[in-house]
Amino acid sequence: MTLPLAVIDTIENILGLGAPCTRELFVNFHFNNVKCLKLLASKGLGAGVVVGSSVVKVPQIIKVIQNRSVAGLSLAMFLLELVGQTVSLAFNFQHGYPFSTWGEYVFITLQNVFLLFLMDLFGGAMKGGLWIGFAIYSSITYALLVGLVPTEMLDALQAGVTLLFIASRLPQIYQNFKSHGVGQLSLITWMLIFVGSLARIYTTLMEVPDKLVPPGITSEWDHLLSNCLLQLHHRRREEEKEEGSMTREDARISVVLARILLLAYEGTIGAV
Repeated sequence: MTLPLAVIDTIENILGLGAPCTRELFVNFHFNNVKCLKLLASKGLGAGVVVGSSVVKVPQIIKVIQNRSVAGLSLAMFLLELVGQTVSLAFNFQHGYPFSTWGEYVFITLQNVFLLFLMDLFGGAMKGGLWIGFAIYSSITYALLVGLVPTEMLDALQAGVTLLFIASRLPQIYQNFKSHGVGQLSLITWMLIFVGSLARIYTTLMEVPDKLVPPGITSEWDHLLSNCLLQLHHRRREEEKEEGSMTREDARISVVLARILLLAYEGTIGAV
């Protein structure tokens, strides 16, 4: 059975597989073509990451609003993360890479901006300079997106994003050690970031040829440092267990979950 040409074109446009793989999978039905199957998996994961990113920080936002507190959250982490995401967003947009490989930056950036508003509202983090900072940020973002910044400069900024993402996690880790707890950090949000980073490693390596979009390095380090935050969360839960507020079984589940996530990461690297 051969699908109508219009249907094949629609599938190609929706999935973005390109004509060769679309024909191979949906016309010839050659499902043993590993290369095309990997590309199809990458497109599906990419779409999942983008959709998931639209709510990835909602648990964190809800937790802050419910408790009317930003205790334990590092302002430096959110600011550095925002800068790195904005640069990567502009870089990918200007180079015309598939939206499925970078679309999460749009949604996470918006959520981070909202979290910064909450940090100023409940903690006075910006010390009255929130609106001035937002105006400066908006102007710079506009310049990056419309091409007012030279391509060479944008490429140079992108080259430094890896270190920036790594550095963005360090203030939060330090904050956790300093306070001996995680404050208002949302475990659900960090788990979602963990899983999303895992999927993004695969899609980046599969679909983005540009070496300035770090092939797994940024996501890998982001993933590993996010896992450090998870481990710190479990450590705090262990302390609570010793005080009688957490069962031994719950603590065991937390440790097993962390190990499963690490194994999933190793499996992703091996599959690419």
